[in-house]
Amino acid sequence: FQTLWIEYIVNVNILFMPPENNNEAIMYTYYPYSTSYCGLAVPVQLNHYVGGKWLHDIKHFPNKIKNLHGCVLSVGTFNNPPFMIINQRDNGVVEVDGIDGILLRVLAQKMNFNVELFLTGNEMWGEVSENGTSTGELN
Repeated sequence: FQTLWIEYIVNVNILFMPPENNNEAIMYTYYPYSTSYCGLAVPVQLNHYVGGKWLHDIKHFPNKIKNLHGCVLSVGTFNNPPFMIINQRDNGVVEVDGIDGILLRVLAQKMNFNVELFLTGNEMWGEVSENGTSTGELN
């Protein structure tokens, strides 16, 4: 599951059939976000097939990123009105506004995640050098 999560593949199930019983299968999956952890591939048993039927009547491919359980997502951005408007208060709190800023706030509320902003300053879009290093938003 860890390899799949590194590749951002979340809709996956693994069936395990115990060698001693041909009539049984256990289905495992992972949820990358939970109330206990953020961004991990912890295997959980999703269902159990025994006696010719699944024991639980559930979706075998549930939406696993609908609720991020308050986890923090890192967002790199820069001031780019009217799309992204960066406002820094006197107390140091940074707020985003503009079309993309509002969209980010709505998504954070709807999907239940917190945002950690990384401001790129004057680098803006960034560039990729011949040696493979990058600057700005590409970094």
